[in-house]
Amino acid sequence: WSKPQRFRYFPPGIYYIFNTWHNSNSDNRGTVAVDHLAPYSGKSCLQMNVPTGDETCVISEPIALNQKEPRLVEVSAWIKTHQLCMLQLDAEDENGQRLNGFNYIHKNPLSFGNSDWRQIRQVFSSSTPLKSIRLKLCARGMNGYTLGGTGHQPQQNALGIVWWDDVKVFEPESSAE
Repeated sequence: WSKPQRFRYFPPGIYYIFNTWHNSNSDNRGTVAVDHLAPYSGKSCLQMNVPTGDETCVISEPIALNQKEPRLVEVSAWIKTHQLCMLQLDAEDENGQRLNGFNYIHKNPLSFGNSDWRQIRQVFSSSTPLKSIRLKLCARGMNGYTLGGTGHQPQQNALGIVWWDDVKVFEPESSAE
């Protein structure tokens, strides 16, 4: 996985919720690290600490698919959250273009607030065969509009955390051949 970087994509219908983002020109303050204390399975998981105003993601190395014809790609992951504002499981093709995803799959129930370990799924489609994809594990902190204090929104000044584990990629329409 890459070093943490800014995550700028806003799913349709959500853009205007975040039009008061006040940390967008600053570096992310949260940390992304391997966590050996709270894995879902195995010996470790990935922990993202997402302070108010942060928007962060890590990107995988290319995952070879070498499709001969366009087929769906499904990604699953196990997540655990604490005071999280929003997360996104995203992907891009070999040219860096964002893949069309069906957001409703991993957004129901919505992935925010507090939750114990649960599985999320995301299905991606492309109009052309994919040679490879890169996955993006993304998270967004609370709004961060605290210029005049948190006032009526004290919940907005919270550190969100998401743990990621057992991220898997498969093609549900492929055959054993």
